[in-house]
Amino acid sequence: MKKIITFLVCFSLVHSAIAADFKTASTIYEVKSVKQYMVSGILRKGTSEMTIKLVHSIYTASSEDEAIGVFTRDIGNDFPGYSILTILASQVETETKCDTIV
Repeated sequence: MKKIITFLVCFSLVHSAIAADFKTASTIYEVKSVKQYMVSGILRKGTSEMTIKLVHSIYTASSEDEAIGVFTRDIGNDFPGYSILTILASQVETETKCDTIV
């Protein structure tokens, strides 16, 4: 009986020491999944003599719709006078980022 009590006391002390060590020296890892989208668009300028452009861009966004919105805004700024005929967005595979928070 004395051996069992001694074992339980020792086990309890070791467990407490380990738990205290983990609480003070613990590191939290935050894993972020970064989504990137390739957005492609066909642009047109003019009506009688049409000029057609194919434009591709890669955006980091939370959704396909957000990437398309940013692409549409950028096209308006970068290609004045062009209108968008069609847009296609596809998610691109990316590596997962792991940030350390101490």
